[in-house]
Amino acid sequence: MNRTSLFAWIKEQYKTDPDYPWNDNNAVLRHKENKKWFGVVLEVGRDKLGLPDSEITDVINVKCDPFLIGSLRGQPGFHPAYHMNKEKWISIRLDGSVPDEKIKDLIDLSYQLTGPKKKDSDKKGRKKEKGGLSKLPNIGKVVEEQLNQVGILTEEDLKSVGAKKAWLKIQTIDSSACIHRLLALEGAIRGVKKTELPDEVKADLKEFYTWNKK
Repeated sequence: MNRTSLFAWIKEQYKTDPDYPWNDNNAVLRHKENKKWFGVVLEVGRDKLGLPDSEITDVINVKCDPFLIGSLRGQPGFHPAYHMNKEKWISIRLDGSVPDEKIKDLIDLSYQLTGPKKKDSDKKGRKKEKGGLSKLPNIGKVVEEQLNQVGILTEEDLKSVGAKKAWLKIQTIDSSACIHRLLALEGAIRGVKKTELPDEVKADLKEFYTWNKK
């Protein structure tokens, strides 16, 4: 994924265009509601990232959970956030070293972490809806409680977030969450036991899990 394809996806996904506050090629991606940044695309010399040459490359800085940052930094294409808080942000090279889907997942996580806070009235309404997730296939009381802790309160919430992002959220509070948890979440969304998931779905989830547990 390069910056052109990235901006096209951002436009389609979040209905927002890049902002150029410094009047150069460095761009900011903002929420429409609160104007907070959920991504920053920068031109950076590779030597500034600890790489052996000074060729200019594009990176995107995204906000991330500190636990995930620790594991991501050891993977190809990831670096401590350039010119930003390195405990809460991470830089991702846009040179093909990181799969597109992984970049999209992390941008979406950043979008959620920087989004507008829920109003009190909305929170109260959602609290009334809490419960029922353990009635879904593969979801016991423990996993239901974990989902609630990361803001997923209803079946609708789980389907909206998706199994991959729900698992990433659970990882922030339970690093032991394994591939079976991920498969269980996907099965719950589809209304089937995890053993009944199609082979191609299992393969995709296992690849996603491997990437995120390196």
